[in-house]
Amino acid sequence: MKFLFLILTTFIYFFINAQPTINLSGTKWSLIKITNLTTNQSKSADAICGTTLHFDNKEQYSGFTGWNNYSGKYTITGENRLVMYNAVQTLMAGPSNCEFGETICGQFQNIKTFLIKADTLMLFTSDSNKITYKKIK
Repeated sequence: MKFLFLILTTFIYFFINAQPTINLSGTKWSLIKITNLTTNQSKSADAICGTTLHFDNKEQYSGFTGWNNYSGKYTITGENRLVMYNAVQTLMAGPSNCEFGETICGQFQNIKTFLIKADTLMLFTSDSNKITYKKIK
């Protein structure tokens, strides 16, 4: 009886204290803006460039910067902790209004946490930037 009580108590403890893991697998996002949280200055993405981010089911991400395709690996560790490893990308040129999307790949290695609210993904970097995406249906 004590053994059953111990197992039941342990199960209840882990059930109550379990942190829900947000799953990014299979989601696609379109870049909206980058905001510096220290200065509160934002730079919006040009919708014509179509800068995207896609998380697949094999802990890999990929997307399009407006000029180049990119891809890399990611892991989710703990609650809302995201590690995005350095992206590899093609080396194409493009229109100057899409240059903003090119800065995204350099930000991925600085991402520490993420938050999803409704159809919005926010990636927070170690250098006080918030990268905001809108879900692609």
